[in-house]
Amino acid sequence: MAALNKHDRGFEPVVIGELQRAFQSSRFSLTSPDFVRYGVSLWVPEV
Repeated sequence: MAALNKHDRGFEPVVIGELQRAFQSSRFSLTSPDFVRYGVSLWVPEV
């Protein structure tokens, strides 16, 4: 999360391997605005 705002962060999309971990409680709703703000895509292969 700390690397999201850096232009040389070394990654483009973030792949979510397990839906249960990403969408557990309010975790996704708290972190997704940061991904949008810094233009980092979230990939969910299971969906």
